[in-house]
Amino acid sequence: MKNGSWLNAYKMTTDEQIRGISFPESGFEINNNEMLKSSEFENLVENQIVNQTILLERQERCIKLNKEIVKLLELETKK
Repeated sequence: MKNGSWLNAYKMTTDEQIRGISFPESGFEINNNEMLKSSEFENLVENQIVNQTILLERQERCIKLNKEIVKLLELETKK
């Protein structure tokens, strides 16, 4: 947040979900290479990956549970 530019980083991505979004040009001339050498940045990225992985696993469990509940409700209403 304070040592790099996400806008500059987004320009370098090949991820189609991100590439389809129109980001404005950064108003700062920031070289992200220094940010990428930072252990603080590495730890922030790692924490985000862990948190997103945990969230995705929880969402997948909720979806599975919801499907099971719907099946049970459908069975009960057919009786």
